[in-house]
Amino acid sequence: VIIQGFRSYRDQISPEEFSSRHNIIGHHLSNTERQNLLHEGTGPRVISAYVEIIFDNTDNRIPIEKPEVSLRRIIGNKKDQYFLDKKMVTKADVVNLFESAGFSRSNPYYIVKQGKITQLATSPDSQRLKLLREVAGTRVYDERKEESKLILKESEGRMEKIQEFLNQIEERLRNLESETKELKEYQRWDRDRRALEYTIHDRELKETTKKLEELQRKRETSSGSATKVRAMAKECADEVERLDNDLRAQLTGDTSQRSRAQEELRQVRKSCEDAELKLQQLRPQYEEARRKEEGAANQLSDAEHRRKELYAKQGRGNQFQISSNSKLFQEEIDNDAKRVTELEATIASCEKELVELKGDLDHGGEDVRLLRRRKEELHAERQAVYREELGLQQQLNSLREELSRCDQSLRARTGKGILSGIDSVRQVNSKINELEKRETARSKYEMNYDRRKTLLNRAREELRNVKEGQPNKEWKLGSLKHELEQMKSTRESYQAELGSDLLSQLSVEEQREVDSLNDRIQELTREAKQLYNARIRLENEKTTIENQLHHNLLRRREQLETQLDEVAAETVKERLTEAEEELAEIENRVAAFQREMQSEEDRIARFGQSIDDLHQRIEAKKAEEKEHLDKISDDQTSLEKMQTKQSQLLAKKEECMKKIRELGSLPADAFDKFQDKSSKQLFKSLERANREIKNYAHVNKKALDQFLSSSEEKEKLLKGKEELDEALKSIQDLMVTLEHRKYEAIQFTFKQVSKYFKEIFSKLVPEGVAELVMQKGDAPAADDSGEPVDQVTSEMQRFVGIGIRVSFTGKTADMKDMNQLSGGQKSLVALTLIFAIQKCDPAPFYLFDEIDAALDAAHRRSVSAMIKELSQEAQFISTTFRPELLDSADKFYGVKFRNK
Repeated sequence: VIIQGFRSYRDQISPEEFSSRHNIIGHHLSNTERQNLLHEGTGPRVISAYVEIIFDNTDNRIPIEKPEVSLRRIIGNKKDQYFLDKKMVTKADVVNLFESAGFSRSNPYYIVKQGKITQLATSPDSQRLKLLREVAGTRVYDERKEESKLILKESEGRMEKIQEFLNQIEERLRNLESETKELKEYQRWDRDRRALEYTIHDRELKETTKKLEELQRKRETSSGSATKVRAMAKECADEVERLDNDLRAQLTGDTSQRSRAQEELRQVRKSCEDAELKLQQLRPQYEEARRKEEGAANQLSDAEHRRKELYAKQGRGNQFQISSNSKLFQEEIDNDAKRVTELEATIASCEKELVELKGDLDHGGEDVRLLRRRKEELHAERQAVYREELGLQQQLNSLREELSRCDQSLRARTGKGILSGIDSVRQVNSKINELEKRETARSKYEMNYDRRKTLLNRAREELRNVKEGQPNKEWKLGSLKHELEQMKSTRESYQAELGSDLLSQLSVEEQREVDSLNDRIQELTREAKQLYNARIRLENEKTTIENQLHHNLLRRREQLETQLDEVAAETVKERLTEAEEELAEIENRVAAFQREMQSEEDRIARFGQSIDDLHQRIEAKKAEEKEHLDKISDDQTSLEKMQTKQSQLLAKKEECMKKIRELGSLPADAFDKFQDKSSKQLFKSLERANREIKNYAHVNKKALDQFLSSSEEKEKLLKGKEELDEALKSIQDLMVTLEHRKYEAIQFTFKQVSKYFKEIFSKLVPEGVAELVMQKGDAPAADDSGEPVDQVTSEMQRFVGIGIRVSFTGKTADMKDMNQLSGGQKSLVALTLIFAIQKCDPAPFYLFDEIDAALDAAHRRSVSAMIKELSQEAQFISTTFRPELLDSADKFYGVKFRNK
């Protein structure tokens, strides 16, 4: 058994293994609530407890192939768990495991709790009969009997309902039998009617389908040429649409590329602003954390330094003689003075370097501001150049429009148009020269702008490096100053101690100061560690944001801005190149117009004659076109008529198919029965069939189906009734069998318990005699439902209790009942009954909790001897406050309280 955290067992205990026979434990506690089971003491609060039992399984009583089986139960405020060989299982699994090992639920005396002996000793005879029933396992028979009664009651109810349904069905069958004859005659005429209607509708359907096919062929022939023309027109329209879509896609692609770049630039700028804002918020927190860390480190250093001085003072008292005090202190003071001088020189150097760094930082910031201002000026100048270039482009477009107008005027009036065109060309040439000059100036601005931008980026990088190095310099300066202060303090303490006597022990005040310093150093150490962790976390977060800002977002922003500027510049260059090429083309066209002027005048005369001929041919074609249009109009009219006729035929076809579907399922001979008759004969036969059907209008159309379904339902109910009769007989037989088995189990268990009761009592009281008596009453003539009972049931219902008759003075003495015995005698008789029950239904081990509380010393010795005898076959674990049980025990365990 291994226990930890359970009640008074705070720490884990694991006593030596129990004996396989009889074990005694000197104390025991029991509670029901989980919270009360947890340990409560002066130490830390216990939140969970466990008890582990290791079973010897060498005989394989437990169905697990291991020599030892461990079962642990862990309890807490919110948990109650079981573990079998370190695997969690349910409580039901544990119960089943014990039952498979030989523990029966029907025997409640494997574990005998406090007060159980007294309860059994004072219980009435009926209670002992109930106990005997539990040991005999009659609860299983009672449960199965109750289940059988419920099933029997349900089956009888179902039998009554089946009989009621049978009566109703037989009445319905008698009524439907008379209606079935008229229904058969009606069905014969109805089959003929549906067959005639199917034949008529089928003929109309076939004729309509044939006309539709012929009409479809004519329509396909008429619309063949029109389909070809439409196809060609559609191909042309598709080609035009494709070209238009390609042009629009190209324009949209250029625009979307620039839009995506601008959108990405906007997001990058926003990310930069967010990162800078977060960095501004983190820097004060980081500086505050570093300041607090430095303050805590300085305080810790001061405290350790002071403690070291006090310890050194104490050590010097033990180490040196009084005569050499002055000399040794003077040497230490001189060394400290040299160290102070060195530290002051180092601090002065660091302060000088820090001043130089601040000057470089201020100078670098001024350079950055100047370069940034110059960058903004160059950017504004470049934008002005772009705007001026855009204005020139607009002027160039207006000149193109003017040149186009001049071209039209040149075609109409040769002389004046040529002069106007030449003036326009001169104006265009002057504008182009001016545009080239501005392009040269813009290129210079761009070169200057790129150079300044490079210098600005370099200055930003240097400024960032200086800013990053400044905190380390300042921190180093502060640490050196603090070290200097400590050295000065050490020197002052040495000077104060120089003229005093050395002591081997510290004064009371100094010792109190040392203790205070030790506590203060521990507190400052924890605080410095926390501040260091907080500062490292803020420093990591700040470094991450700075790296993302400087190495990612800012560079990406500059790339996007440069890319957009390059795109704009390339666009302007392309427009300028296109304008120059277009200007050259215009000049070539003007020269060509001048050359072609003369030839065109000659051609005009020749074209005049040709135009007259073309007018005559156009008139002829128009007349021919009119004839074709008239023909097309006639064809369109015919096509519309055919479409109308087709619609009518389709409607007629659909109507015929609908009527055929409405006829429903037809007999097999209906498709060919009237095919040889003419349409006139078919309509005549159909009229006769309708007249005959009218004579049976009152007939129940579903009488035959209802008759057949009712007959089938009757057969099913009769079959179900037979099955219920068999089930009722089986249930009644089972109930009788259960009663017989229950009676046999009670009789057998009573005989076994009575036999062992006599034997064990004679061993506990050598001169005594004891017996169990089955008490009987009057047998009832019928059960609760009024049914007569058989002989076995009647005999078993006569059992009303189990009495006990004992004699402690000999066989010849009078036998006494339980109520005539003393308290100790009752307890001994109750123990005898428990031993008899256990021997009748043995288990691998038993737990007894102070079963000897009410016995005298002699009877305790008898009980101890009996347990020793029984322990040859099973293991016993007992708790007691008396010494008599220890005589026959194999192992002993004492429980004691520590730190109560």
